Amino acid sequence: MMKTKEDIVRTLGLANRASKIVYGYDNIYNLLKEEKVVAIYTISNMDGDSIKQIRSKSSFYNVPLYETLDESDIHKITGKNNIKMIALTDKGFYNLLLK
Repeated sequence: MMKTKEDIVRTLGLANRASKIVYGYDNIYNLLKEEKVVAIYTISNMDGDSIKQIRSKSSFYNVPLYETLDESDIHKITGKNNIKMIALTDKGFYNLLLK
């Protein structure tokens, strides 16, 4: 069964409270290099160099990239404004999202 957007936001919110979410391009990129990122989520209307670079890096490091959230979803997950991408660092939470 496909997870609804609300289920995804709720699960990622739990992951954030468990300190399993990072945000900010530099933080995500550094953890990608260390192979500590299991999935990346961005807002659906992101444009510019950041999205091109994160698409390239996620492909290179074989990390799934989901461009399905909006800024209000990421605000609900992190409690912060102006965040455009987040990365999940825990396989357990990712497996919950896949079920």
